[in-house]
Amino acid sequence: PFPASPLKTLSSICRPSFVAPRIVLSVPPCSVLRMPAPPVQRLSVVSALMMGIAASHAAGGGAQSALERVRQLTPPSPEALYGGENEGVEFWEDNEALLKEALRELGPLHPYVYNPTPQQAFTPSVAAALSSSSSSLLSLLQTTSVPGVYSLDLLNPSFCQDLIEELAHVRASGIPLRRPNGMNRYGAILGDLGFESGLMKLLGDSVLAPIAKAVFQGWIRDPELSERYAFTVRYEHGGDLSLAEHADASCVTLNVCLGHQSGGAATFEGGDLLFRGVRFQQDNADKMPQQAVKHRLGLALIHLGQHLHQASEITAGVRENLILWMMGDHGWVRIRPYDTYSEPLVLPSRLRVPSPADTYSLPSAAEL
Repeated sequence: PFPASPLKTLSSICRPSFVAPRIVLSVPPCSVLRMPAPPVQRLSVVSALMMGIAASHAAGGGAQSALERVRQLTPPSPEALYGGENEGVEFWEDNEALLKEALRELGPLHPYVYNPTPQQAFTPSVAAALSSSSSSLLSLLQTTSVPGVYSLDLLNPSFCQDLIEELAHVRASGIPLRRPNGMNRYGAILGDLGFESGLMKLLGDSVLAPIAKAVFQGWIRDPELSERYAFTVRYEHGGDLSLAEHADASCVTLNVCLGHQSGGAATFEGGDLLFRGVRFQQDNADKMPQQAVKHRLGLALIHLGQHLHQASEITAGVRENLILWMMGDHGWVRIRPYDTYSEPLVLPSRLRVPSPADTYSLPSAAEL
């Protein structure tokens, strides 16, 4: 899928060509009604009270708040199942400043989720490993049934629930949320909501970056981790049920299941991730048999962005996932390992696809 976010411009091979907006808007302030001073006269108590109310209104007491104003907006309806990143782009450009002010006025339900400590967000084993060393974190990593896809019990159930409640708090406020990418219609762009310097940085710098450099040594080095883009997706009846096969606009992806849950257990059914091969690297990657990996509450799945995958249909309940992409400067994406090409290979607007090299062998957890 293609992110609906600034500075994420990749080629049509990875997604439709799109120059994301640089959103700058100044919303004109409401006009303030200025009334001439009334002639000096003797006033009744009621008249004086009414004039006081009118003066207060004229001075701005009756001006609408940003939150009231965004509730009067008509946001574009997300329709496209592919290539939808441009839907209503003018609306989001024109109202960005107003939306930010409305979020500030709304305030958080669970303030800590925006900038949590490892102890607040992660499972006890991950929090303890991060206070020790990166090798301790790698010892918690597990292989899955799909080569090149790894799992980690990452987020604790309480944090998952509080994050879901925080997102529901914003949705219920009437503040419009932009679709997270060109394929998923429902979810949220976490950078737009204020998660960039806290939760997103914690997940990227402390978890995904060290793991990716260890397990994808031929693919991921510091240049592939210079930018990040995080969002949530939501699957339910009446919204998105599934997601077609695709590769991500990332060098490496972290996909963690938030639930929904009851009593610490997920209540949704279906919605497995189905993987094929790594495109541009494995012959007939899109023809390889699909292999399923199940979502589990708090479980993070880590894979190369070019590993083809899709989300099968959810059959009951609601599933929300937090997804973090990491990529190079200005959104470039590596599609071949370093041992094949000495320089990072990016996705320009017109790419000559190289001939496939020998299959790159990915390490198992036991080999780390």
